[in-house]
Amino acid sequence: MLTKKILTVFLIFIIADGVFALDRSHISFYCSFDKSPVADFSKGKPDPLDITAEFEFTDGITGKGILIRNGRITYPYTGNMNNQEGTVSFWMKPAGWKSADIKTGQYNFFYVNGSPAMQITYVYWGVTRFYIYYPGEKISANACKYYAFDKERWYHIAASWKSGKEIKFFINSTLISRITDNVPEVVSGINFSIGAPMTIFDEMIIFNRFLKDKEITAIFLRNLK
Repeated sequence: MLTKKILTVFLIFIIADGVFALDRSHISFYCSFDKSPVADFSKGKPDPLDITAEFEFTDGITGKGILIRNGRITYPYTGNMNNQEGTVSFWMKPAGWKSADIKTGQYNFFYVNGSPAMQITYVYWGVTRFYIYYPGEKISANACKYYAFDKERWYHIAASWKSGKEIKFFINSTLISRITDNVPEVVSGINFSIGAPMTIFDEMIIFNRFLKDKEITAIFLRNLK
């Protein structure tokens, strides 16, 4: 069942706009990370498929969050993500980032192993991007911008996609980039994962539709209260 935390998300949409509101049917996956990496609610299977992460629970943006020291937590795709359209939303906070913490030179916050692949990545002291791509092919959509994260500060990350049509990427409710050219068709997925060295994650929600800009802003504002 949905927790009290997530139910308050719906109330803020009604208050903020008065016209549209999200309901339970728009959420396909929700993990509060309060006491467990298992999803609080999911339309697919809620349990992780694999946990390679070293983690502990710590203060989150609301309640508890999960501090991942290294590795990843991987979840099943089927039922939890929609090929045709969707939005992923989560909060993250750097917790002592150092360039030596990562060998690849990037923090891959969110990754979908699928056809095509999706990722939300931050290159250390470089660009942040929401990327949908087929490895080795020219058809790809890369919503990116230079964005340096400050240590010990919370950031709300949101990315939306419409298969073959559009992607958009937000940080703290600010539109980073919107792409409508060369957006691949989302065909299928195997799994998705979250994780980055020395990073705290909280309130991960996957919606089964392409959220409006105002809806993404409402999620951001709700957790600041």
